[in-house]
Amino acid sequence: MLNVAIHNYLQVAGKEFGRKVHHDIDSGIS
Repeated sequence: MLNVAIHNYLQVAGKEFGRKVHHDIDSGIS
């Protein structure tokens, strides 16, 4: 069960990180 919680956390963290990186890239290009 702990593995599921960790997996879900990493999925959410990964999405947040990806969105931040994407935003930073868009800002850098603009």
